[in-house]
Amino acid sequence: MSFVYSFKDEDAPKLKPGVRVAVPFRNRFETGVFIKFDRSDVKTKFIKQVLDDEPLFPPKLVELALWCADYYIGGVGEFFKMIGPKQSIIKKISYAAVAGEVGNTSGVKKEILYALLHGKPLGGKTLARKIGAPAKELEKSLKQLIKKGIIEKREKFYFASSKLKPIKWESFGVKEGKSVRDKSLTGEQRKAVAEISGEMNKRSGKSLLLHGVTGSGKTEVYIVLCRKALENGGGAIVLVPEIALTFQLVKNFYAHFGRKIGLLHSGLTPAQRRDEWMRIQKGEARLVIGARSAIFAPVGNLQLIVVDEEHDSSYKQSESPHYNARDVAAVLGRITGAVVVMGSATPSLETYHNAKNGKYGYCELSRRIDSRPMPTVKTLPEPREGEEDDKILPTKMVEEIMARLDRKEQTLVFINHRGASWYVKCSLCRASIGCPNCSITLTFHAAGGSGSGSGSGKGLRCHYCGYEIPVPDTCPSCKAGKTFSYKGVGT
Repeated sequence: MSFVYSFKDEDAPKLKPGVRVAVPFRNRFETGVFIKFDRSDVKTKFIKQVLDDEPLFPPKLVELALWCADYYIGGVGEFFKMIGPKQSIIKKISYAAVAGEVGNTSGVKKEILYALLHGKPLGGKTLARKIGAPAKELEKSLKQLIKKGIIEKREKFYFASSKLKPIKWESFGVKEGKSVRDKSLTGEQRKAVAEISGEMNKRSGKSLLLHGVTGSGKTEVYIVLCRKALENGGGAIVLVPEIALTFQLVKNFYAHFGRKIGLLHSGLTPAQRRDEWMRIQKGEARLVIGARSAIFAPVGNLQLIVVDEEHDSSYKQSESPHYNARDVAAVLGRITGAVVVMGSATPSLETYHNAKNGKYGYCELSRRIDSRPMPTVKTLPEPREGEEDDKILPTKMVEEIMARLDRKEQTLVFINHRGASWYVKCSLCRASIGCPNCSITLTFHAAGGSGSGSGSGKGLRCHYCGYEIPVPDTCPSCKAGKTFSYKGVGT
């Protein structure tokens, strides 16, 4: 939802799409973003102040925010609030004399006029200290003088400042400015770079799937393409699904690009985010790396967008405003002419379908670097009912882990199940407790699964629809009490 406000004639030249304004909203003041001029037959409130000299949000970012609000059925204000740096406004009130002389005033009113006529506009607290009048009497006198037009009340809005704790770039383990040579590319990598570079030269805004097996060198392709964008005077955005992966990628990219990199993710403080935003907007950082919200970075002359691990569900924001950063990247590419590279070893069905049908381009990296073999995968049969019920891992798997420990090797155990137990079963009738909406068994959570939906305490939860209940005292099927057994393990 957007709102309509009037403006003063002197503010008209300052009102450009993307500037922030201070506006009255109900019984308070809020920060808004100016979008466009329009006509209204309804009497509207006035914009109090234009807060920016130049737009904080570039025109193409304003266009993208409006598209998101329309497509995802969200408030455009919510998107601007999420996109930009978080800064609250402070209202400062001062009083200035309009008349050039004291006239027929006396008492506190006369002292107020003397103070204002012989100096600059003053705030209420400063006036109180100068005059020494009680607060109630001062306030009453000020109102009377304003009503007579002898003095005027002025409102000025400022952005609240917060202490900046700079990002410690040295924590990435690479010295700034250290020169790192690009690795020699394989034939498949060179072919992918050539095809994507051709689209970048045309400013086609095309989306391409970079389908590469794990270890095939997708990151090296990203680095070469980002260097090309920067050498051509443009900018690039590299998205990763999670903050943890951001730090890994930044360490790699920082060795190549130094402080040309900008960071945007939810782990930054408001002051850090504001500082990074301004660095990006000024062109000091032309390569932005971050999680999903980095797609809204104010990068000038954007030429390349990389969506790494494009299949990851973390690109979808579940809380309001809702959006999918991968799909927003494709739209931003069309708006700006930037090429969008979606990289994955296991692409999502929709992206793979778009690539195979010709809507997206398709580049494949089918081999690992240096022809390294793919890992050997063995599948163990699931134990029969009653066999090894008391064991978290099958005996064969434990034996393999012990053999590697004896050789001083490492083992990673990944349990692909949420909850403490996969399902709860009655020991008497053998019935499991299911979801009434989805016809699947409910997962037991030792914590974070209360029936209230608050996400705290023990309970049973459906991972499809979110249905939650406490563990019942009796079996829903046979009505026996306290006969449940908990099957399977999870996280």
